Amino acid sequence: MDDLMGDKPSITPVAVCSSTGKKRTLSESSCGSSSTDLDNEANRKKGRSTPASNLLAAFEDGMKKREENKERRFKEFMAFKAQRAEEANEYKKKALELLEKLVNSNNSV
Repeated sequence: MDDLMGDKPSITPVAVCSSTGKKRTLSESSCGSSSTDLDNEANRKKGRSTPASNLLAAFEDGMKKREENKERRFKEFMAFKAQRAEEANEYKKKALELLEKLVNSNNSV
């Protein structure tokens, strides 16, 4: 096999069997690049968007916009209601002033 691969093969084995009975942990192994490759692959999978995640994101955006529009309409309604209440108070004051003038003019006659 060494004759085929040469002295320094460019392929590293995925796993190495040992007859010593000791278990090697990942930090003890010399395959530091493979753990980095696994991390890179995990990051690529997280960054990859699927149609379901795109649909979910669009749905969440729509829900957020609906909530914002609902809040905006409520604030507009409350402002309109306050303005109408202020106008009603002004009309009541004018009506009261006219009524007082009418009462005063009838008392003086």
